This record gives sequence, C-alpha cells and structure tokens, in this order.
Amino acid sequence: MRLADAESFLYYVLKAVPSAFIRIDAMLFRCNYDSEILNLKESIKTLELACKDLRSRRLFLELLEAILKAGNRMNAGTARGNALCFNLSALQKLSDVKSTDGKTTPSLCCGASCSVRG
Repeated sequence: MRLADAESFLYYVLKAVPSAFIRIDAMLFRCNYDSEILNLKESIKTLELACKDLRSRRLFLELLEAILKAGNRMNAGTARGNALCFNLSALQKLSDVKSTDGKTTPSLCCGASCSVRG
C-alpha cells in the first residue's frame, strides 16, 4: 500500500527526527497551556467555595463529631480511645474499619450516637 504524499512526508519526518512524538507532545502542551491553566483555576475556585461552604455547615460539623465519637467508642479501653481529633484522610478508610470484636462498624456507632442525641 502506497501512502499519499502528506502521509509519506509525515512518516519520514517522524522516522528521521529523534523523539518526534515527545516533541509533538511538548508543542501541543505549549499550545494548550493557557486554556488548561484557566480550567485549573476554575476548578480550584470551585473547590475552595465547596470547602468554605462545608466549613460553615453545622450538619457537616455534627457528622464529623459523630464519627469522632464513634471512633472513640470503638477504641474504648485502648490508647486511641480518647482521641480529640482525626485526619480527614481517615474518612476514606471508614467503610473498612471494624472494632476489635469484628462486628461493630462506625455506621452502627454513629447511628447509636445519633439516636441517643434524639
């Protein structure tokens, strides 16, 4: 199969120029840089507004408090049982957490805490 002139030229250029694809990627990056930065700035602004909104919501703060109490309840009698705070990254692992008896999960403890508060 014979390539057309344009395709043939491109084939030989890509074959002859070392790291041609890396160079083309770099040129595309430079062309798209400004629009990518604008998109990133918009995303960061949206994220900052969402964080500000969460910090001002009382219900979210109560949820964090319930999670802390559940963790303390599950870890009662250990060195971790009287925690005053926790890292937000721990929320990602919350569904995998179980107490030492292997049965109690944070959702059960949060439910118990919430029902007691009424």
